[in-house]
Amino acid sequence: MNPDASLITALVERWRPETSTFHLPCGEITFTLEDVVTLSGLAIDGDAVVVDIPDED
Repeated sequence: MNPDASLITALVERWRPETSTFHLPCGEITFTLEDVVTLSGLAIDGDAVVVDIPDED
């Protein structure tokens, strides 16, 4: 798995904890567990997936 650090950073910047949603140019969205499974191909049961993303300093 090769995570896209810039995509993850962009999503983190758009997260609104008050409403548990992402604010994107197309509007406010919430990802469901089904969305995550479909888009990432990750299993929803079993061991946790841990990814170390190095700093881009």
